[in-house]
Amino acid sequence: LTVAQKSILENPIGWSLNRYDQAFNYFIKKNPQKKNLNLYNNKDGTNNFVKIIVEFGFFGFLFYIFLFLFLKSKKIPIELKLFYLPFIITQSIRGIGYFNGGFALIVLLMIFSYINHRNKLK
Repeated sequence: LTVAQKSILENPIGWSLNRYDQAFNYFIKKNPQKKNLNLYNNKDGTNNFVKIIVEFGFFGFLFYIFLFLFLKSKKIPIELKLFYLPFIITQSIRGIGYFNGGFALIVLLMIFSYINHRNKLK
């Protein structure tokens, strides 16, 4: 979380896709820790939420705003919400990357479902 906080303040656009480890190393060198934390979660940030915020900056928040709008939308059937959101929530809390655990697949399915249901009900 410290890396995400420092990253959003210093580089609000983000570090780019799969560059969390570079941001981690940059901030650890800049602000050395009393404990040796260089070996822990330096590749994945321990969860996808932190990784998204570091790599995409404020644009990462747009993803979570989309999740909120998806959840709030009355056009999306509750069955789809109950299917997609547990994957996203668990991967955001403790996922290890975008391409593990089906995170990217579920995000794409959510986007296509949102577009499909939005266009059907117009």
